[in-house]
Amino acid sequence: SQGNYDKAMMHYEKALHIAEELGAKLEMGIDLGNIGHAYKAKGEHDTAIVTYDRTIALLRELGNKYYLSECLIGKAEASFSLQRYNEAQMVNAEGLRIAEEISRKEYIFPGNILSAKIDFALENDDAPRRLEEMLQQTEDDAEIATLHYELWKMTLSEDHRQKAFNLYQALYNTTPNIDYKTRMKELQ
Repeated sequence: SQGNYDKAMMHYEKALHIAEELGAKLEMGIDLGNIGHAYKAKGEHDTAIVTYDRTIALLRELGNKYYLSECLIGKAEASFSLQRYNEAQMVNAEGLRIAEEISRKEYIFPGNILSAKIDFALENDDAPRRLEEMLQQTEDDAEIATLHYELWKMTLSEDHRQKAFNLYQALYNTTPNIDYKTRMKELQ
């Protein structure tokens, strides 16, 4: 991700128009999901949720669990950003359940992170311990960085802040991802 969300949305909207003309419903769902992701990345969470709702309805109709899990978790993240914690919890639980059912690891991890963040926002003091347990179970640098970052946000631990910053810096040097850069700025 380089952060060119407007340009990406323009391409997704063109692809969506073509898919609609062809009646290609799965491609429509994929394109709508990508548009929802772009709105969420731009911070336009209400618009992202509306787009995700449209996508989720289409993917349910198609019975496509692969993209459905992704869009449910995306909607839950947008709802969390708007402090709609109960809605986020319900939608994330469904997305996470489906991701686990189909072994979609790239959404199981963020779903579990979001679950802990929601619990923490709802004043469940168990959330940091759950993230610490996840930290012990992964060797993936991006996941470790994310866990240290989220633990820093919950506990304000200087150790977690420094570890997250160092890992994001190393990751950014290898793969210049806008999300890594954003996190580094926040952690400085």
